[in-house]
Amino acid sequence: MTIATPPPPTTRFPTHNEPRVWFLTSGDSPIAIALAKQVLAHGDFVVAGIPPGEAERDEERTAEFKELLQDVGQKSGPGGEWRDRMRVLMLDVRCASLENGVQQILEEVVLDKGVGVGK
Repeated sequence: MTIATPPPPTTRFPTHNEPRVWFLTSGDSPIAIALAKQVLAHGDFVVAGIPPGEAERDEERTAEFKELLQDVGQKSGPGGEWRDRMRVLMLDVRCASLENGVQQILEEVVLDKGVGVGK
């Protein structure tokens, strides 16, 4: 007897009028990589925080993140080129660099690109 497996659920995002900025503090995690692909395909912006020195600690995780970066360089979606909507930020969430990183990204992505905040 074979048990049929249901198809995976489709991704649904709440409706909004303007692109959103998704801030992923552990951008090289498998969950964040999968979410970043969905968010970029939807037309939103992604800021991927990467802990300093992470590349030396986990080669497999680094390889998966490098694959994402290659995809970002080649793909486009509803909001345009993926590479124009993703930023990577060296970020240690355990210290003050988080606040500086958020400020840097707000200035670069949100204000310069004219993306609405809090919509």
